Amino acid sequence: MSGPRYLHRPLRPTVPAAVPVSQALQAHAGLVHLTQMAQAAQARLTTVKKGLPVSMHGSLVAGAVDEEGWTLLVTSAAAAAKLRQFQPQLQALLQARFGPGLLRIKRTV
Repeated sequence: MSGPRYLHRPLRPTVPAAVPVSQALQAHAGLVHLTQMAQAAQARLTTVKKGLPVSMHGSLVAGAVDEEGWTLLVTSAAAAAKLRQFQPQLQALLQARFGPGLLRIKRTV
């Protein structure tokens, strides 16, 4: 004997089937644009990191890309001050790869 029947009843899912995040992002026009903007910000961050010492990479965060340019977020005031010294070189790197645009450096809170 295998036990009561109610213990062997198959369970039905109570939630709809999960959709992969990448598929959900591609299905909605607003999310497609948001994904493209995030990828553009990450590409700029990768470019900027090439012109900086590796020790500074951990304090950098990709900020927003807009029609005027890009914001580079920095986790400490000291790193932000150092980045402002590198700003002309970083601006040149970004312009060579992405065209004209303003580089803004801001400290995150």
